[in-house]
Amino acid sequence: MAWTLSLYTICGLVAAAVTAGTVWFVWDARSDPHGPAFLGLLVTASGWAFSYAIQLGHTTVSGQLPWQTLALLFAGPVPTLWFLFALRYVGADHWLTRCRVAILSIEPAVFGLFVLTNGYHHLMYSATGLTQTAWGPIIDITLGPGYIVLVGYAYLIVTIGLAILLRDFVQSSALYRRQVGLLVVGGFPSMLTHVLFSIRAGPVPDLDLTPFALSITALFFGLTIFHWDLVDRSPVAREQAFQRMGDGLVVADSCDEIVEVNGVARRVFDPTPEEGRVIGSVFPETDLAGLDGETVTATIDGTERTYDCHVVPFYDHHEQLTGRGVVLRDVTERRAYEQRLEVANRVLRHNLRNDMTVILGRADQLETAVDGDTTAVDIIRETVHDIMDVSEKAREMIQHTRFDDLDREPVDVVSVVERALARFRDTHPEVSWRFDAPDSATALVAGEESLATAVENLLDNAVEHNDGDCPVVAVAVEVDDDQVRLTVADNGSGIPELERDVFVSGTETQLKHSQGLGLWLVYWHVTASGGDVSIDVDEDGSVVTISLPRTDGHGDLMDAEPTGIDVPPRSTSATR
Repeated sequence: MAWTLSLYTICGLVAAAVTAGTVWFVWDARSDPHGPAFLGLLVTASGWAFSYAIQLGHTTVSGQLPWQTLALLFAGPVPTLWFLFALRYVGADHWLTRCRVAILSIEPAVFGLFVLTNGYHHLMYSATGLTQTAWGPIIDITLGPGYIVLVGYAYLIVTIGLAILLRDFVQSSALYRRQVGLLVVGGFPSMLTHVLFSIRAGPVPDLDLTPFALSITALFFGLTIFHWDLVDRSPVAREQAFQRMGDGLVVADSCDEIVEVNGVARRVFDPTPEEGRVIGSVFPETDLAGLDGETVTATIDGTERTYDCHVVPFYDHHEQLTGRGVVLRDVTERRAYEQRLEVANRVLRHNLRNDMTVILGRADQLETAVDGDTTAVDIIRETVHDIMDVSEKAREMIQHTRFDDLDREPVDVVSVVERALARFRDTHPEVSWRFDAPDSATALVAGEESLATAVENLLDNAVEHNDGDCPVVAVAVEVDDDQVRLTVADNGSGIPELERDVFVSGTETQLKHSQGLGLWLVYWHVTASGGDVSIDVDEDGSVVTISLPRTDGHGDLMDAEPTGIDVPPRSTSATR
């Protein structure tokens, strides 16, 4: 039983080595949804190439036949593994039930059984001798009916797998289309070489080039799926960017095994997260969902730093969960700023109010002690009340810094406006109030209290700065397909242009600033809800409109007719 190192053997051993090397190359991707099927494909392809290489080194039929059997045993599962890989890759895991996987496993099992028992029935092939070629002998076989039927089925599922990838190519975004296209192109050489072998149309009819082609396909697939950056960025550059991120980041795969950690995360978390560990060992007291929104502190270079934690899920282009990331956002400066605001809030709410109360008490004493004109005392009282009003608005302004932490919720704008109007009608009976609105209008806002603050400041601005002989304030709520609009119009002298410009730009300067906090509070509360504010002024007065995002699922509001606002001129008398 002579054996020689032929050129065929060398090519087969190289193909086996390349395929086996690809297994090592993509081993870290074994936890990916399509990883096990792909690794199984690589292992069987490598075994096929190695067995075929050893077979082609033998110079007798009896020497080649055992290795021919082993090579076919490795080859049998390849089409099914390819099909499973294609389904996993396109995210069709829901289709792969245990029953269906078991059915798909029948053909490879039957193929293997027929190969092992071929000596008794010769349904797979018959060996008729050796064909001598320039680079070594090849066993001359005649394919049997069993082989033709089973290989025909194999061609069918391989073709279906290619069709699945082609469909995915058409439906994918531009970013993933390149990857899917490379997979489709890479799958054709192996299919083509085996078809040529089956019909005896290859350059050497008895030589099966499929295991050689599979090594190239496997390496190509491994690079394409697991290691090629789809936007042609250098892996070295990517690693440097990952490590130099200002924020910390821990990335876990779909099995919660840590796959990447940058330097900041290693310094913040205790115990230190390391690649290969299960993420639960780093956060034993809570799961990842519970970690989202938490705050952690750590001493970095002798300075205590504060970080907000956010858990971000990662999905592939088929919306399949592929992993999660724990992102650390350095909020040390923001926390310090919030602490200063809390102190300012306390001073405004308690210290300043207490001092103003003392001044009011002294003013009362002064009034009883003064004979005659008490104008100065009245001015003191008015000024104190103005200061207290400003301090209250400043306190509300400070509370606005917490809006980023609020979840938006659906609120009926009409009911909020009605409650505010009821209070203002009682406190300002001198104003003629007009209100026009549908039965309800639900918007998505940063809380009912936030919306109420904006509405009250709008109404307060319309009243306090209305210098008309007969002040009128008209309020209307309108709805359309995607917005709820609240409009407050008055017949006052109008908001000054300088004041309006400040809110258009959203910033103030020393030379260009608002005279109060009321409209700023409106602006902040509305923008926190994802809305916007517009101000229009004409000879009849001011019109301030806030637009808020309307919630879905309220079909009854879609039919609400928009209502206009009738703002009477300042000279028109109005009934109260």
